[in-house]
Amino acid sequence: MQDMLGGRNTLLEELESGDNQVAESGFSLPAKRALGLGWLPEVALLGSMGLLVVALSFTSSLAGAAWAELAYWIGLLLVILPVSYRMAGAAASRQERIGLVVFLGLGLYLVKVMHSPYMFTYSDELLHFHNADDILQSGRLFGENSILPVSTLYPGLEIVTTALSTLSGLSIFAAGLVVIGVARVVIVLALFLFFEHISHSVRMAGLAVLLYATNPNFLYWSAQFSYESLSLPLGAMILFTLAWRERIKANHLQRGLTAIILALTAAIVVTHHITSYVVVVFLLAISVLKSIWHRFRKSEHTNTWGLALIALALTLSWLVFVANPTIGYLSQIFKYAFTSVIQLLTGKTVGRELFTSPTGVVSPLWERLVGISSVLLTLLGILLGSLALWWRKRLDPLVVVLAGAALLYFGILGLRFTGAGWEIANRSSEFLFIGIAFVVGFGFVVVRQLLPQKRSIPFVFTGYVAILFIGGVIAGWTPSLRLAKPLLVSVNGATLQPDGLEAASWMLERLGPENEIAAPPSDALMMLAYGKQYVLTGQIYSILELMTETHDLQWQANVLQMMQIHYLAIDRRLISWNGMLGQYFDHSDGISRVGEQFFPVEVTTQFDTLTNVPRIFDSGDLVIYDVGALSGVKQTK
Repeated sequence: MQDMLGGRNTLLEELESGDNQVAESGFSLPAKRALGLGWLPEVALLGSMGLLVVALSFTSSLAGAAWAELAYWIGLLLVILPVSYRMAGAAASRQERIGLVVFLGLGLYLVKVMHSPYMFTYSDELLHFHNADDILQSGRLFGENSILPVSTLYPGLEIVTTALSTLSGLSIFAAGLVVIGVARVVIVLALFLFFEHISHSVRMAGLAVLLYATNPNFLYWSAQFSYESLSLPLGAMILFTLAWRERIKANHLQRGLTAIILALTAAIVVTHHITSYVVVVFLLAISVLKSIWHRFRKSEHTNTWGLALIALALTLSWLVFVANPTIGYLSQIFKYAFTSVIQLLTGKTVGRELFTSPTGVVSPLWERLVGISSVLLTLLGILLGSLALWWRKRLDPLVVVLAGAALLYFGILGLRFTGAGWEIANRSSEFLFIGIAFVVGFGFVVVRQLLPQKRSIPFVFTGYVAILFIGGVIAGWTPSLRLAKPLLVSVNGATLQPDGLEAASWMLERLGPENEIAAPPSDALMMLAYGKQYVLTGQIYSILELMTETHDLQWQANVLQMMQIHYLAIDRRLISWNGMLGQYFDHSDGISRVGEQFFPVEVTTQFDTLTNVPRIFDSGDLVIYDVGALSGVKQTK
């Protein structure tokens, strides 16, 4: 105990001594089990049963069963709890822990796949599906995406997906599932090896990956077909390769690892803007700290300034010469976030209501309690882990950067109270949780060292992870989106599609591709991805006002002429302006009053009185008008 309180010479001795002490105290399996897969088969069996329960909850949700949500949470806990308990103990071998993190990563990925098993349905997925399909059909990069133009300037995900599709004959959907599935395996393995290299402890590595999986975006957001879902695993590979490079003494091996880091950096630069900026900031921070350590502590570290400067040059070159529109796109996002913070601080606006959906639905009390508890427990874990790091005085440059990322989580939390800043706070969790996972995991291992005889600690840690995981899902995904939503419905042998998808198919078949049309977000995404149309949506160019308010004919004509719109899609459903929910069939009974689920009749029928504006498609809720007579756009295809 004196050695533990007085500190060890290296982090390796600290953590491995802790593992040995726990093993000697009785938390061990027979040698033959410990050296092999251990309890991995049993844990995988329990987790597979959990996935089966989740699948059942999704199927039951489509039928409107009230118990589907309870089954959903039980299924997820059956996946996460056995893994947590095994990771918390000292008996599991390195092979078992690697198997556990791979099973966890793929198991949670399958939850997302089961959520949308037939086609891409998330808003970002539809955007990237369009980009991939355009590359496959045209054979050219940097095509056009009318809804999110900057997405075509980062074609890394689409290049990999279309290459696999071409070589294998798989559809874009199937190839995309494979690519993101492989990326999920890559990120959990890369993070495991990274944490193992910097902590010299396989238990610490397994715990940190498990804690990372509790971040709000791990279950759904980073499992979707989107550019960040590929770039983040590549970033994790950079972390592992950099940590490996620190331990290599041979110059030729260092040069090889340096080349790998630069290749990964280039791949990220052409895949996702934010991830490339995070990589540059990380490398610059590491280089600055290494210089400080060398100057004041006379400690020797490998030089990373070259890596940092080359990464900066690659990122800036791509931004300036290829993806210049990204500057305006991101500046608007951060401008709105900054403005909302200032308005909140000055009292000019009220804060965003937590646990309340855009449609005003408030989460149940138990969800609010678990969500708040998960944040408080995360902050507690960060504080204890930071104190443990400071107490052990093992603050090398890499650890300081990770601790800084964890502490930054405190500041980012404030953005969740603002409407425009919420998205930044939510998406940053994927990056910050790498630091949080290390710091909290370190704190747990130190506590385990100090209390080696406490057999209850693995149970406490398992409960801790369960609250963090459930709270993360609650914070990252609204209740209306967690369970599967009806997209394709079979009736008497016929397959029915929701209005937006049906309209997209009809337009492609009857009018051909690339027609200029304005539509609500959910319908626009379907028309872009599956109808191959040139679609405008959202608040730009007064589209929102045009479709949701009544105006005089001259104003309407001016807007349509300005946008050069040939067709106009009017959807009477309020939810059609929700890009994540509007594309599904509605569970409602269809008798709700206008104003609760539908726009006023005078809004949705305002074009019916114009004799020169024919109605060319009508599905009941969605109507498409030919407004060429007002905008002056003629059919040319």
